[in-house]
Amino acid sequence: MREACRSLGRRLADDARRGLDAATAGFALLASTWSRRPAPVPIPLDSSSAKFRRSRMNHRR
Repeated sequence: MREACRSLGRRLADDARRGLDAATAGFALLASTWSRRPAPVPIPLDSSSAKFRRSRMNHRR
């Protein structure tokens, strides 16, 4: 974890030296991590969904 923070700091400093402000550099870094590993899309559960009904049935047993 410590090494990851150091590399992040070095990368932000290098980007800032190249003329980017820290916020832009941080956003670019986040965007690059998003492209590698996309965030999971949340699945809405409402009372009409079968998964929700099954989970309610399991708790009643």
